[in-house]
Amino acid sequence: MPVREARCGRPSRLHVFCVLAIWLLPCAYLGPATEACTSFALEDGDRTLLGTNFDNEFRPGMLYVNKRGVQKTGWAFGDGEKAASWTSQYGSLTVHTAPYQFPWAGINEAGLAISTMQLHGTEAPPPDERPSLLSAAWVQYILDTCATVDEIVAADKQVRLSYGVDHYFACDATGECVAIEFLKGKTVYHRQDGLPVRALANDPYADVVALRHRDAAKPETRASLVDRATRADRMLRSFDPNGRLSGQKYAFRILKEVASDSTTWSLVFDLKAKVMVFRTHKHARLRRIDLDDLDFSCGTPVKMHDMHAKRSGDIAGKLEDYSSDRTLRHALEAVRFHMPDMSDETVREMLSLIEGYDCRKTD
Repeated sequence: MPVREARCGRPSRLHVFCVLAIWLLPCAYLGPATEACTSFALEDGDRTLLGTNFDNEFRPGMLYVNKRGVQKTGWAFGDGEKAASWTSQYGSLTVHTAPYQFPWAGINEAGLAISTMQLHGTEAPPPDERPSLLSAAWVQYILDTCATVDEIVAADKQVRLSYGVDHYFACDATGECVAIEFLKGKTVYHRQDGLPVRALANDPYADVVALRHRDAAKPETRASLVDRATRADRMLRSFDPNGRLSGQKYAFRILKEVASDSTTWSLVFDLKAKVMVFRTHKHARLRRIDLDDLDFSCGTPVKMHDMHAKRSGDIAGKLEDYSSDRTLRHALEAVRFHMPDMSDETVREMLSLIEGYDCRKTD
């Protein structure tokens, strides 16, 4: 039976759970030496590749296939705030360190991809008339409702990020990209002429731009947060589309160069082809999923897959039907790692609400 995806009331018991960031802060909970998520956009002829590393001491991860035509409701962060509700317009493939519907990164069937990096100093906009969403739920909202960078920017008029500690890097199938930050209570978009460096790590984008022309990184500064974005930028500008390495291989070379000891997985999204290729620290062989091979109609079962499963090559046909038990085990593992005092019952109740999301149309 397919998972029915959101009808959520006012989860008073779960409010504290929503506030707690385990579901929402995928590059958090780490000291300065390991806050190392990195994203970039590589131009390869008429294609744009978005590459990204997830660096974290919490290693488990899941893939989910999210359906179009599903009614969803988020959770308000503060008293008196209105939670956002929406129907997914696009199916998507998402990667999760937190549980189902709270992605770290993903790509939708329109060719829009987005990734998350922690940013100290993030300050969400204050409450206003817009309905609100918490951090990773906002990422799913973007993948559900946006096809282009223009639409991401326009979405700011519809919903407000109410809480988070991250900034984001997104690109669409036309090759336009944007770095999105929440600074001093305002949403800041770096795009077009305001995005001279198409790379981002864990410092404000303005710092990356300021250091673009810095001298080559010294070996002892390899772990520097801004330095990773700077090194990625240098490699991007050195790429030869007619050279020995394909764009995909070169993107993975950049990801290896900016990796840390805590790099858990590396992803490359081909936005024009709508393909995700990835490897993990447990299994280095490349796996590939073509979104054209996935069924995004909401009348069919949701699919899922362990990020670290020992497979290789095209795995679109090897994804498994959604399992509530497996999703619960992943959620409990995450909570027990980061927040051992949280009750298992709270996690079960949260997952039950998510699994109650409704399919509003069949296609």
